[in-house]
Amino acid sequence: MRIPRTSSLLRRPCPALGVAAAVGAFLLLLMAAGCDQETAPSGEPVPIEGAAEFSGLFDGREVVLQTIETGPEYARVRLELVATALTIDDADQIGLDVALRNDSSVAAYAPIRLFVGRFQPETVQLLNGDEQLVDPAVGAPEWPLPHFFDYSSSVGDDGILSPGETSEARSWRFADPGLLPFSFAAVAEFGLEPTRPVLAGHVFLDMDQDGVLDPDDPPGYGRAVRVTRPDGTEDLAPVGIDGAWRVPIEEPGLYAAELLLPPTLQFAPVCFTTPNPLHVLVPPMADGTVSSFLHADFGIDPEPCLPNRSPGVELTREPLEALPSDPFRLLGVDPDAAGHLELKVGFSGCSPDHPFRLVAHVPFEESMPPQTWLKLLHDDRGELCEAAFEQSLVFDLGPLLRFHHEHSEPGTPLLLKIEDPATAEVFSILLP
Repeated sequence: MRIPRTSSLLRRPCPALGVAAAVGAFLLLLMAAGCDQETAPSGEPVPIEGAAEFSGLFDGREVVLQTIETGPEYARVRLELVATALTIDDADQIGLDVALRNDSSVAAYAPIRLFVGRFQPETVQLLNGDEQLVDPAVGAPEWPLPHFFDYSSSVGDDGILSPGETSEARSWRFADPGLLPFSFAAVAEFGLEPTRPVLAGHVFLDMDQDGVLDPDDPPGYGRAVRVTRPDGTEDLAPVGIDGAWRVPIEEPGLYAAELLLPPTLQFAPVCFTTPNPLHVLVPPMADGTVSSFLHADFGIDPEPCLPNRSPGVELTREPLEALPSDPFRLLGVDPDAAGHLELKVGFSGCSPDHPFRLVAHVPFEESMPPQTWLKLLHDDRGELCEAAFEQSLVFDLGPLLRFHHEHSEPGTPLLLKIEDPATAEVFSILLP
């Protein structure tokens, strides 16, 4: 059975390592190879990094797995899947205990997961996978596979499958009506020791719709992230169940990252609270090398998606001077008759896609007309690059106008003021 490639995590082709098959009903050897990618620094979420695909076959007597994609020569991790205790019962169920053995000189780091799916015939089912990746009502994505076994806790307290180490076995159970021969696909994914800079981020459901990944934002959905490098070549990075994705990078320049949705969602109305695609400028360091960029995040709006919806102004009773903001220039202010405010800004960083929020202080100042201050909040994500960018931001003033109409006499205008933090110039907007 030929199954699609897991991803093009590396631009160089992965040389084949060969095939290992089951000999008899109680032993199964499988060779896998991980792709060399750096894990996140201490304190950062650690996504899956190594990947290899396998096809599987049950012929009525034994189970055979076959490697069809392996890793690069400079970071090969040879894994063996050791299967024992093959059982077949009267309920047309097949059982197998499977352990992981590291038969290489390179350690594999948690998370370590084995994904299983694409059964032929489709009547075959996995009975005890750890979790479904997506809501069954939405449908399973092409990548990686709908079910998985998490071996992270089976490799010891250190979360590392060291060279020569064998994990604890996990029980795999299949329902096979009629005990017919069947085939399936399997994917091994694991982490590798930090060795290289990476471009990485998370896909998340932006619960407060602020364009920023917060600790309580759950993972979002996505099939893969397509990364276009400065030389025009492309890579595909799978999105893990924790929303994390990453690819290794080797050269400075402008990178573009685009989140690809599962096929079942590509034509559904999905709104993002961050740009998609994202653009990231990775500058060279003093020695000519590059450093990792770990915040190329994709926020998905959990609310029903409305075309061309602009983020709304936020109302606050906190003193505006107490709200932190990173430096930027306010270059222009342009309200429209539909209740939107366009702000032209200039800032520096590695990416032109920095999050901005617009807040307004309430209640209004006692004056005629009533007036209040706006403040634009900028998050530079801690980027140290000095590339200059300009961006036009459009905000919906609806929440502020509704508050005004509820607390002012009909027909009373509203005066808004906003200051350029770089020059202290004040822009005034009079709304009817």
